[in-house]
Amino acid sequence: RKIKLITLSGLLIPTLYSGLRLNVGTDFPRYVLMYQEITNISLAEYIAGYTVEPSLYVIAMLSKALFDSPLLIFILLSTLTIGFFYKGLLKHVQSVRHVTFALFAYLLIIFPNTMNISRQGVAISVAFYAFTFIPERRFGKYLTWMIVASLFHYSTIVLLPAYFLNRVISKKISDSYSRVKILALSLMMAFALPILAFVATKILPIPEKYANYVTTDGAGANALFFVIGGVTLILVAMVSL
Repeated sequence: RKIKLITLSGLLIPTLYSGLRLNVGTDFPRYVLMYQEITNISLAEYIAGYTVEPSLYVIAMLSKALFDSPLLIFILLSTLTIGFFYKGLLKHVQSVRHVTFALFAYLLIIFPNTMNISRQGVAISVAFYAFTFIPERRFGKYLTWMIVASLFHYSTIVLLPAYFLNRVISKKISDSYSRVKILALSLMMAFALPILAFVATKILPIPEKYANYVTTDGAGANALFFVIGGVTLILVAMVSL
C-alpha cells in the first residue's frame, strides 16, 4: 500500500503540474482558442469543416459542460499522457528499479515537451502502450489502441506498419550479414518515406497543416524527420523478438 501511495504521488504531481498550468507551452493559447471555436459550433459544423481530431472536440465540449472553461482539456491530456506511458512502461519493463529510472528520465526529458504538443503527447503515450501488444502477437489490441492514438493525433497512423515489420523480422539478428541487410532495409525505407509521404498528400485527403510538413524546411519538419522516423520504425519493429 505504501509503494502504491508513493507511485500515485509520483504520477499525480507532474500530472497536476502540467494540467493546471497557465500560459505555459507554445500551444497553450492555441488550445484556448480551439476550445472557444469548438464550443461555439455544432457537431454538424465540426464534421463538415473542422480538422482537429475528434478527441479534442469531445474533451472541449465536456470541459464546457463541467467547468465552462478549457481547464479540463489540459488536465485530461496531461493525465492520459502520463497514465498511458506508465501503463506501457509496466508491460515493457519488468524490474521496478528500471521502471523508476525510465519514468524519471521520461518526466525529465520528454514530458516537458508535451506541454508544447499536448495531443501529440497523448498519441505517443497511447502508441507506446500499443507497442506492448506487438511481441504478444495481438493485432486486434494493437490496432484498437493505435486507432485510439490517432483520435488524438492523426499522424500516429503511420506507426501501424511496425506490427507487420516485427512479424517479418521473426528471429534474432545474430550474424553480420543479416545486420547489414537490416541496416540497408532501414535506410531504404527511411529515404523512401519522404517520397511516399509526398504521394500520400496528393492522393489522400490530408489536412494542409499536416501536408506542409512534407516539404517545410525546419528542424524536425522536413525530409530529415522522415529519415529519422524510418530508421526508428525498423528499430521498434525489432524490439522483443
